[in-house]
Amino acid sequence: MTAVAKVADIRFTRTADFKRYGDSIYLLGLGAVLPENSGGKLGLLGSEFYELQKIEKGFSLQGSLNLSEPDWKLAQKIYSWIGGARGKKQSLLSSLHDVSEGGLLTAVAESLLARGFGATLYFPKMKGDLSWRPNCLWEFGFGEGFHTFIASAAEADLPALEAEWDAEGVPYFRLGTVMANEKLEVHWDLDGVTNAWSVSVKELREAWKKGGYWE
Repeated sequence: MTAVAKVADIRFTRTADFKRYGDSIYLLGLGAVLPENSGGKLGLLGSEFYELQKIEKGFSLQGSLNLSEPDWKLAQKIYSWIGGARGKKQSLLSSLHDVSEGGLLTAVAESLLARGFGATLYFPKMKGDLSWRPNCLWEFGFGEGFHTFIASAAEADLPALEAEWDAEGVPYFRLGTVMANEKLEVHWDLDGVTNAWSVSVKELREAWKKGGYWE
């Protein structure tokens, strides 16, 4: 769904692209609610990732899949803050982008394309017996759902933003940092074992162009 409405103050609008290297990257909203041993409130069922793995040879998701459900009370807090009806620190954001098709990593990749920056991300630690939730890392990286955003802001503005998010009941998780290199790098810790994966922004841009927008 796409909605169009009046903007009371142009200062509250933000484009999706990261603006400066050194800015911190946050996950805001429902997707930032992170219960232990889970990929959070985003789900793989019906997602782009789910459709892809069905045709990808040699890979399949294991066990049951989460279906994301909206939280309307939380949605009201999130959208009221983003729109400026509540709070005063919205103008401190450097960028804001919705998490939709493709999930969190796709949204971050899209925020990197315009200016050639990179990003280093740190997924939340997954602890304990994951046999009942084998897809938690996939859920966090590629799960889709409701009222969730990728935001960036300067380091000096983080205390004010986090204080306001706490006061307004907006969930947030600090994901990582905008980098000067053209690489998306992801780190995760699974039961004390640290792992890393990376892809160049050049590869991401080429893949994005193949989506039909530029052909």
